[in-house]
Amino acid sequence: MFLADVTVIDLAYITPIGTILGSSLSPKFVVSGDVTKDESVVVDFGKIKKKIKALIDDRDHGYDHKLWLFDNSDIKPFVVKKEEEKLAVETDFLKLLLPEDAVRVIEAPCANMLDMGVLDCCVEVDIENYLTLALQEEYPGIEVECKISFCGASMADGTNGAAWFRYQHGLKNSSSFGCQNSSHGHLSYIQLLDMNKDYEHVRHPVVKRMADAYNGTVFLSRENVVDETSSFVEIEYCSLDRGVCKAIYDKTKIRTKVLPTETTIEYLVDHMKREWWAELKDCGATHLAVSEGLSKGALIELT
Repeated sequence: MFLADVTVIDLAYITPIGTILGSSLSPKFVVSGDVTKDESVVVDFGKIKKKIKALIDDRDHGYDHKLWLFDNSDIKPFVVKKEEEKLAVETDFLKLLLPEDAVRVIEAPCANMLDMGVLDCCVEVDIENYLTLALQEEYPGIEVECKISFCGASMADGTNGAAWFRYQHGLKNSSSFGCQNSSHGHLSYIQLLDMNKDYEHVRHPVVKRMADAYNGTVFLSRENVVDETSSFVEIEYCSLDRGVCKAIYDKTKIRTKVLPTETTIEYLVDHMKREWWAELKDCGATHLAVSEGLSKGALIELT
């Protein structure tokens, strides 16, 4: 049996050069096993979808809304150590202090598997092994295959006219446990829409320029900044469920943007509208859409 649209995984990862980058992915699954005698199925679709999503989202062992570290013996641009009962992840360009459950280590046996521009097989294998082992406790003999894809669904017909970018953030006051992680991110798109034509997409070169300007940005709330100079910015906050998160970013190597607001997608789309208003006001669209990941986001009127 095959399963699509089970969940979307939002994450950030440490790149081979030691920077941080957000991403989102949509895993698809093939579940193999014997057909049961009672229901005549491998496993009930509804049950297995819920079980897989729960395992992917698991706070301790899952993948969603975490910082991914690719463990390769030849290329390891980061150092990890225990500090203040948390994990300190340090590279030449950043230092992150996170709860242990905010980090997911993935084995990358080959150096070329560290290029996340296109997600490589090490991620699929890691997910396959994790799910197969966990599911066999309840479903003996079951096996799981995983295929990663980047399928985005927009308010318009597909993502035509959209431009993609990656960003990172953390939400101190979010009610979502995952979003409180200061080092997670998204693969997102920017799109112009015409509401008068059933949200038809509007092509305009400003969309690509906006995506290029924000790609790789760490969005930070001014409330959480404890120190900033021309070369670095330091943040710290204490969230309700995850406790204290800290980060120091080298601004000469990592693109950062400090906002006077929280960095939820509602505030990001408002900020982008304000920053690009000179070009957006005459673009021929009624709305600006910015996604948070592959299939959700925020709309704002261009008035």
